[in-house]
Amino acid sequence: MEKGALGGQIATTPVVENYPGFMQVGGKTLVDLMVSHALEYVQIFQGEQVVDIRPGTPIEVQTTRRKFLTKVVLLATGAVYRRLGVPGEDRLAGRGVSYCSTCDGPLFKERMSSW
Repeated sequence: MEKGALGGQIATTPVVENYPGFMQVGGKTLVDLMVSHALEYVQIFQGEQVVDIRPGTPIEVQTTRRKFLTKVVLLATGAVYRRLGVPGEDRLAGRGVSYCSTCDGPLFKERMSSW
């Protein structure tokens, strides 16, 4: 289940550096490769949010669209950056407004030496 966009934050990262198998790769490209690989083995339910998990045998997982019965649940909650809510923040995100120094560092690579 993936309630949001596939890939999360990495999908909006312009350049991912030093990822195994890649010196540099665009975040969206990396997500596309991972999704196509995953789809060879599993089904992805995009836009579907888990709303309840009931332990037992089997475990019941209730989503916004259906109920699943399973033996195992792998919970990967992801992360969300905290926005400031200031004017221009959305428009300038990734173009001067940054939330992740590791992710957005390449945007400022040439400017770092002057600090």
